[in-house]
Formats: sequence, structure tokens, C-alpha cells
Amino acid sequence: MYGRPLRRQTQRKQRKLRLELTRIQRQLRRRVHREQQLLWQLQQQQAQLQQQQRDQRKLEQEYAHWRHLFWQQQLQQQSLLQQQVHHHLTQRPEQHDWLQQKEQAQLLYAQEDGERQESMQEGEQQVTPQEERERRRETAKGKQEEHGDPELWEDEERQLLQPTGPLSGPFLEDEWIASDFSKHVATQPNTSQQASQASAVAVTARPLISEGSVMAVFPGYPLAPLPKAPAAATAGASEDETAAAGASGAAVGSAATGLEVHAGGASAAASTTTGGGPGLKMPALSRLDSSGNTEGVVTEIATARTGLSPPPPAATASSHPDSRDMLDSSHAAALEHPFVHLPRPAVSTIPATLFVDLRSAASSRRSTRYIVPLLQEAHDLLSLRVLSLTQLRKLARAASSLVEHAMNHQHQDLSKHATSRAVERLALRFLSLDVVVSTFIVLGQTPDRGLWRTFTDAISHSAPPLTVRGSKEGRYTFFSILGQELSGAIQLLKTGRRPSPGKLIKIKRMLFCSVESPMRLKTPDFDRWRKDDCSNNDEH
Repeated sequence: MYGRPLRRQTQRKQRKLRLELTRIQRQLRRRVHREQQLLWQLQQQQAQLQQQQRDQRKLEQEYAHWRHLFWQQQLQQQSLLQQQVHHHLTQRPEQHDWLQQKEQAQLLYAQEDGERQESMQEGEQQVTPQEERERRRETAKGKQEEHGDPELWEDEERQLLQPTGPLSGPFLEDEWIASDFSKHVATQPNTSQQASQASAVAVTARPLISEGSVMAVFPGYPLAPLPKAPAAATAGASEDETAAAGASGAAVGSAATGLEVHAGGASAAASTTTGGGPGLKMPALSRLDSSGNTEGVVTEIATARTGLSPPPPAATASSHPDSRDMLDSSHAAALEHPFVHLPRPAVSTIPATLFVDLRSAASSRRSTRYIVPLLQEAHDLLSLRVLSLTQLRKLARAASSLVEHAMNHQHQDLSKHATSRAVERLALRFLSLDVVVSTFIVLGQTPDRGLWRTFTDAISHSAPPLTVRGSKEGRYTFFSILGQELSGAIQLLKTGRRPSPGKLIKIKRMLFCSVESPMRLKTPDFDRWRKDDCSNNDEH
């Protein structure tokens, strides 16, 4: 009687348990199915991601290929443009020279006009020799405009631009001024002629870039006082010889100071900054003759460290006219070397909006850390013969970026670093500073001295001390000497002057073309510098 309810109750419990088990099994199957779907979706997403990565790599390769082709096309177009400009200049050299002389005469006329107005304001009523020359120039110009004959105008310009006597003060002269001065010195100059000569030199103080690439950013570096020539040597000498002797004496007197500055050329005066510029108290690291060759690098450095004077040279090139001609030709060839050459602007007057904003660059706290692309862009622009306004703007922008990088990343002292690593970093500092100085020279821009000092003080030129181990051709000795060369070149660039052509060629060949060159500079990033030297050797 009590067994049936118990069985029913047991059967109900069993049914409930079976239903619960079936429900749990169903839930488990659903969860497994959902996990399988998620796993399949994950696999699909991974496959899509891999495909996207492959497509992106393919697009990057295609982009790099087309970019390389576009770059090659630009280089070819620039090469064709250079050839056309060179062909045009070689076909019509007389017209090119006449245009240059005309531009110089216009500058001279502007300065003389300003001096005439000042003299009128001061109340000078008498007729001066300068006013007579001005009337003669205006008369010649009127004849040229009436008859259309440029020869009269050219003759008058040559008379106005012709120096008439030795300089009365220690002006800073460049190679082309010194050579022209030694050819056209007149006998017994009077006071008015000396004043005319001083004004002509002041107008043409900045030479054309094609005439000499080794120039200063700051045009006001004084020369050492000219020593008096011995009476026995000058008694029977002409004024040309006396002027040449004076320039040679200035070079000798200037070389006696702490820093040797070689402006290049057999007749160029060697200028030395005796104060005011950063990094001026340094011994000379090497001595260059007029042809740009280096002599005794290790001996010269050891001499500077010990304080002993090196032996005097056996003979000077200025005592032999044939040797001087050979040295002048070799110096002119060195100036055209791609390691030294600087382009000239396509316009005579560069707008101030294209100048380097040194104040903004020196105060910027944001800069790129990788400067090789900037150096490559600046190298390609400075390798051209003529720069358009667009190219000048690109060059100024690259120089500004290099100044920003130097202000933020080139202050570390490298004297305690390993020599090989220090040389690589000093090489980048040398290349970037050379680009900045060259840019200011090409633009004809004179920076503010305070801002320039702030910029150059941020760059450390310290190199590991010179150490010679074993043979002089050893790799460690090569790096040690190269570090001293780079340190000296950086200190000279800090003064606003480029090293001499021979020094630039020597340093850049040690950096890029030697078997012992630093490994970082042997990478394809610097192939264009190696091609410069190879192409120049093929031409000569």
C-alpha cells in the first residue's frame, strides 16, 4: 500500500534527473560549438592579417622602386640642366663676363652715389676727384645708351674697377682680389686713387662662389699686420713684386698664431682670428702647401703637443714663377673637386625670406635624430652648378634642420669614448657643420654673431687623444689621426670658415674612400660621396 507512492516519487526524481542531465549536455554541446566558431573566426582573422601584411610589404617594395625611379629621373633632369647651363656659358663666355662686370659696376655706382649724397649733406662745395670720375662714368654710360656700343661701357667699368695702389689698411682679401690687385697696380698712387680703391674693394668684398669655394661666413676677420719688406729686397723691385711680398709676409705672420687658416691659392693671404670666435685656441693639426697636399700629419700633431717648432721648408713656391703657375692650376682644379665645390645662385639678389632662420633653429627643442637623409639632400643640392630659388629654399630648410639637430644631440664630449665610435660621430658633426657653413656662403647670409656662437658652442669637437700604436698604417692609428683631423676641421668651421681645398679632400677621402674608413661610412647611405671622388678622378 505504501510501495506505490514511493515508486512514483522515485520515478519522478529519475525523470527530473534525466531532464537535468539532458539540459546540461545540450548546454555543453552549444558551448563547444560556440568555441569552435570563435576558433574558426580567429583563424580567418589571422589569415587575413597575414595577407594584409604581405600586401603591405609588396606595396612598400613597389613604392620604393617607383621612388627610386623618380629620384633617378630627377637626377637625370638636373644633369641635363647643368649641361645646358654649362654649354650656354661656354658658348657665350664674353657676354657672361660682360654681365658680371656690369653688375659690379652697378654696385660701385650705388656706393659712389651714396657717398656723393653724404658729401652734399655735409656742405662740401668743391669738386672732388670722385665726382670727376662719376661724371666720366655717366658720360660713358650716355654714349653707350645712345650708340648701343658695349665696348665703351666695358672700358669705363674696367677703369672704375681697376685698383690703383696698395691697400692702406689690413683689409681681408680673397684670392681673386689678390690676383687682380697684383696685375693692375699703378705707379705712385695719390690720395684720391687710394680712396677709390678702398671703395672698390669694399663693394666687391664677397667674391663669386665660382671663383673660390673656401670663404668665410663672417667677412670681417682681420689679417695680421703686414711686415715691412727689407730695403735690400725692395730697392729694385716693382710694385707688383712688393705687393706679392707683402701678401706673403702677411701669410707668414698670420701662420705664427695659434690657428692656421688656409684660404687657398698661391697668392691668397692666410687669415687668423685672434679672438672673439669659438674654438680659436687650438694648435695647428697639419700644414698644407699651396697645392693642397698635407705633410707629416703625425709629426705636426706631435709638434703641436710638445711645443717644438718644426723644421723650416727648403724653398717656397713663390720664388719660382713656373712652380707658382703649376700650383695655381692645381689649386683651381681642387676648387672644382666635388668635395670642395659650391654652387652659385641662379639670381644675383637672394630674397631674405630664403635665409636660414638661425634664431628659430637655435631655440627649437624638437629635432630629428637621424640626419643622414638631411645630409644626402644637402649633398645633392650643393653638388649642382646653379641653384634655383626653390632649391635654395630646400637647402636653407635642410641647414635649419641640421642646426636643430646639433643644438639637441651634438653636445656630448667624445674624448673618453672608443676611438672608432668617436670618429663616426665626429664625422657626422663635421659633415653637418660643413653643410651649414656652405649654406650660409651660398646664400650670402651673415648670421648674428651671438646666435652663431650659441649654435657652435652646442657642438662638442673633443676627440680621443692621439695614440700611435705600432705601424703608422694601423687601423687604430688611422682612427686616432682621423679624429684629430675632424676635431681641427670642426673648430675651424665654428669660426665660419671652411677648411682649405686640400684639407677637405684629404678628410673626406679618409672618411669615405679609404680601406680603413669607419664601418658606418662604408654603408650604401654614403655611396654618393664615394661616387663624387670616383667621378672626379675619371674626369681628370
